[in-house]
Amino acid sequence: MVKHIESGIAGRNLGFHYLRRIKDLALKFQIKGIVFTRPDGSIKVVAKGEEMDLMKFTNELEIESNSRNIENFYIKWCEPNKDLESFHVVTS
Repeated sequence: MVKHIESGIAGRNLGFHYLRRIKDLALKFQIKGIVFTRPDGSIKVVAKGEEMDLMKFTNELEIESNSRNIENFYIKWCEPNKDLESFHVVTS
């Protein structure tokens, strides 16, 4: 079953390399969505995929977050968003 998540990650030194790492994880688990840096420097991930693939993706995100200087991390499960057809990194 297709599910949808939103995730927020706040911490220090979360540059473009971290956005690319999130995209690499998304591609690994066949996740569609978007990742971008908010004006306050935190990162937002919006993604959809099969429930089991999303669970693997979110587990990897959490493991990755635990290995960095992350101050805040959350995942919120939501209704699927049909507008997500691939995975993009958006830079300002």
